[in-house]
Amino acid sequence: MNFQRGRPREEPEINLIPMIDVLLVIIIFLMLTTTYSKTSGLEINLPTADATKQAEQPNEIDVAVTSAGQVLINKTPLSRNRCQKHR
Repeated sequence: MNFQRGRPREEPEINLIPMIDVLLVIIIFLMLTTTYSKTSGLEINLPTADATKQAEQPNEIDVAVTSAGQVLINKTPLSRNRCQKHR
């Protein structure tokens, strides 16, 4: 039974605005999350370290002065006579 004789039947329509909004959000998301490969760049050969550990240098002199005023050279105490001579 058709109770709506006098009214014309409305055509169903598809609303495209929400679909366009969703597609734009997807496109923006994909643009932000993609990784871009760098096609141009410099190729640099970095130097490598192949040096061995250097031995202690024999020319080093270790000088220390204790709180009592005693002078130590290479951990051996310096005699008072040698200290007085250099003043």
